[in-house]
Amino acid sequence: MKRLLLILLLSALMSAVPIQAFADEPIALLKEAIDLLEAGDYTEGREVVAIALDQIDHYLLDSTAAVFPLKIGLFTRGEVTSQKTMGIELTECTYRNEQGQEVQVQLMGGGGGVFGNIADFGANMQGGRKVRIAGRSGSSMENNGETTITLKLKNGKSLVFTSRDLDSDSVTGIVEKFPVDEVDKSGS
Repeated sequence: MKRLLLILLLSALMSAVPIQAFADEPIALLKEAIDLLEAGDYTEGREVVAIALDQIDHYLLDSTAAVFPLKIGLFTRGEVTSQKTMGIELTECTYRNEQGQEVQVQLMGGGGGVFGNIADFGANMQGGRKVRIAGRSGSSMENNGETTITLKLKNGKSLVFTSRDLDSDSVTGIVEKFPVDEVDKSGS
C-alpha cells in the first residue's frame, strides 16, 4: 500500500511539472525517497521529498519570471525576482523608460497555507474603481500620486501594476500591452 501511494505521488508530480532538463533532479530525489521509505527510514525519506518539492517550486517560480517581457512599449524591464515565503508567492520587476519613469509589476498569490490565503484575501479586497483590462477584472486606484492597477487572474493570483510617475491612463496602456494570458498560464 505504501509503495502504491508513493508511486501515485511520483506520477502526479511528474505529470504536473513540464519535463525538461531540470526535472531529472527532483525525479531522482523522489525515487531516492521511495527507496528510503521502503527501507523504513521515514525521517530521511520525508526530508528528501521536501527537497524535491522545493526544487519544483523554484522551477515554477522561474518559469513565471521568464514570461515577463524584456520590453513593454518604451519601457525596459529590470531584474525579475521570485520568491515563495510562508505560502505567499511573489514575482516582481520594475520597468523603466528613458525619461526615468517607472512601473513596478508584481505577480502575487497564495501558494497554499494560512499566509497564502491571507495574501489572496488582501488582494481581493483592494478598493478603487472597478475595471476590465486585458480580459480580466480588477481595480484602479490613484492615491497620493501613486497609480495602482490590480488584475485578478484566472489562476487565482493577482497581477499588480504600480507607478508614482504615470497616471491611470498611462498605466492602463502598459497593462494592455502586457502578456497577461501568458503570465496567467505560467507556474500554475
